[in-house]
Amino acid sequence: MNNTERVFLHTLPRWCGVTVMSIAEVLSDMWIRGENGGRHSGVQFDPDGIGLLRTELKKDFDGAPSAGAFGSGGSIQTVDDLGDAMASFNQKPEQDAAKVLSMLLPKHEARTLAAKSTVAAAQLSKPGSKRKGK
Repeated sequence: MNNTERVFLHTLPRWCGVTVMSIAEVLSDMWIRGENGGRHSGVQFDPDGIGLLRTELKKDFDGAPSAGAFGSGGSIQTVDDLGDAMASFNQKPEQDAAKVLSMLLPKHEARTLAAKSTVAAAQLSKPGSKRKGK
């Protein structure tokens, strides 16, 4: 996975709680979509959302652009701008898919999914058990 794919598929959805709709989407608009979806009510994009984005970027990469690059008049305004800016940073190892889902989903949904996974694993580990299709 290249840096742009990592940003689009992992970092940005974790950051704002919604998926990338277009590379031309303005980051502050993406933040507002997440807020409208109840992901981070009352947290303004600038400066708090920018700080949170930099924190998320540093989870996936060895660095992040400065906060000023995201502010009004900065060089990073769109999803595409961010993808280009992250080309010069090295990726950190990817996180386990279950951990990523637990960060993206509401807590009660993540617990439900984890419980289902545990039950399915237990059923598969029983000798002679066959899983029935739906």
